[in-house]
Amino acid sequence: MGMLNRCLAGLYLSAACFALAGFVGGTELTSIKMANFLSHSLLVLGVLLLCVCLALLIVYALRAIQIKQHQFSEKISSHH
Repeated sequence: MGMLNRCLAGLYLSAACFALAGFVGGTELTSIKMANFLSHSLLVLGVLLLCVCLALLIVYALRAIQIKQHQFSEKISSHH
């Protein structure tokens, strides 16, 4: 699986973690310590996944820009 697909899957998992954390936190189970711990753990996992995926997407974009710049400079130098 390519990096873009992994990042997209990670972003979907992050959104699922946020949704599940909201569901668990919004139910009447928040008085139970385990449900509170689960809600906070899902939020932390969602934030971590989001940050990692965004960092990977930035790296991917920077690589793509470098490749395009290299192709552009080769194209210009071949015309002279």
